Amino acid sequence: MASKEKYSAKWDQYTTKNLLEICVKEIQTSGKPGIGFKARRWEVVVDEFNKRTNKNYNQKQLKNRLDFLRFDWTAWKQLLGKETRLGWNHETGTIVADDTWWEAKIKDNSKYARFQY
Repeated sequence: MASKEKYSAKWDQYTTKNLLEICVKEIQTSGKPGIGFKARRWEVVVDEFNKRTNKNYNQKQLKNRLDFLRFDWTAWKQLLGKETRLGWNHETGTIVADDTWWEAKIKDNSKYARFQY
């Protein structure tokens, strides 16, 4: 029995954007009952992703990326909450806030530090 070669998926903006575009298209055309894709829908997502990106990623690697992005999105929403005194730096893609605000937020939850710079 041949062993499967395992390797870590390398994610950048290009591959992440492609994954998200494919998932959105799949949801728009086929729906997404519950919280995840059914097996056949995953096959379509994996095949299309690998064709577009010239990668050989499997379902687990794509799902792990989506789970990480979901985790990040949840943290982002919690961080911003109903804040109204924040700015946005379009060049760096970061929140503009004073150090006191950041210190308080990071003290509240250390996972927010990833969004500071």
